[in-house]
Amino acid sequence: MTEGWTEVQVLVPHGWEELVAEALAHPPCTAVVFGRPSLGSPPPPAGFELLRTYLPAREDGDGARAGR
Repeated sequence: MTEGWTEVQVLVPHGWEELVAEALAHPPCTAVVFGRPSLGSPPPPAGFELLRTYLPAREDGDGARAGR
């Protein structure tokens, strides 16, 4: 059985990318990706960057979404 993943996307103002990435890079989310998922995806609005991280679907819930 394979485990599902939940993608978390955060739209971040330019200059805040590293700070937000550091805040996101804690278990169960240990990696952060900068940029849109594919070239076919719409670009972020001017002045913003998209950060993405993933967590195991079993970890997703109210506590994870509240930052606990």
